[in-house]
This record gives sequence, C-alpha cells and structure tokens, in this order.
Amino acid sequence: LCSRAQAILWVEPGTHEVSRLLGGWREQLRPQFQVVAPCPHQSACGVLSAGNERHWCHFFAPPPLGVYADSGWVKFGQRAGIDLRSLPYSFLVLDRVGTAPDAARADPETAPTGAQPSVIIGEARHYKGYAKLFNCDASGVSELMLQKRDAPDLFKALKHGAGPTLHRWSHENGRITGIE
Repeated sequence: LCSRAQAILWVEPGTHEVSRLLGGWREQLRPQFQVVAPCPHQSACGVLSAGNERHWCHFFAPPPLGVYADSGWVKFGQRAGIDLRSLPYSFLVLDRVGTAPDAARADPETAPTGAQPSVIIGEARHYKGYAKLFNCDASGVSELMLQKRDAPDLFKALKHGAGPTLHRWSHENGRITGIE
C-alpha cells in the first residue's frame, strides 16, 4: 500500500512500542518519501538511535469537550480501555519525493537564521523557574532546559498546555539559548 501512495498520513496510539514501530516505518520509507511531520528534519530518527531506547515520539490530543460530564464518553473509555484524560498519539506524514513543493524540501540546517526547527516530544515538565522538554531536531533528540526568565510567554504557554510543539530555537549544553 505504501509503495503505491503519493502521500501517507498514519496515526496510531502513542504507546512506546507502537511509536517505535512507526519510527521504523519512517526510516524504511524515507528514501522514497519526504518526511513532512512530526519531524522538522529529513535526518535519521533520533529517537531510534543508540541510547534512546526508553524514549518514544508521542503527542497529546485534548479530550473531547464534555467528556467528563457525559456518561456515554465514560462508558466508551471504559470499554475501549482508554484514559480519556490523557490521549497520547503518534503519527507520521510523508509525501512522495519529487511531489513536494521546493520550499518544503529545503534543508532546515541551511536556514539563514542559524536556529533549527525543533519539535517538542510529549509534554514539557515544569519546575520552579524552568521547564525541561524533550527536543527533536536535525541534530537528534535531547532533553533541554527552558528558563522562565528567558521566555516568560513561551514558558506560560507550555505550562498551560497551549503552547505549540513546533519551534525554532538554538541550544547548547542542554539549554535553550535563543528563541525566534
């Protein structure tokens, strides 16, 4: 099916096992397809590299409105074995090489600003005055620290779960040093 597709949108539960299997498919299909999302780069999957066995690429969907007040949703969650308070998912979006617009195929590492496109995997963990987040960019995956004083608006957005997961920033020694 993948060999005949022009584009692929693949969504799965955000479990450790399923996410890593989806990452394996990403690597198998990367020669024939342009990676559109969730990865902000075309490099090898950093989550699958040695030393990252405990990590997986996942995101969280907001629960449906009224989920806590509707007994139908409660029964659905119980029958399906789903905790509707936390809806992790993994996904992959691919486009056939040669069909994507030239702008989409541009190498993010050659962007004129110097900061790389990055995606936050999972959710940021907040502490007093700083947050730790799991970052994926062309250089691989790493845990980064964001100090509240460096970006108070972004810190607040991430704390309330409203922040975007795609960013452009630079980092060194495990700390976010510049945000665009």
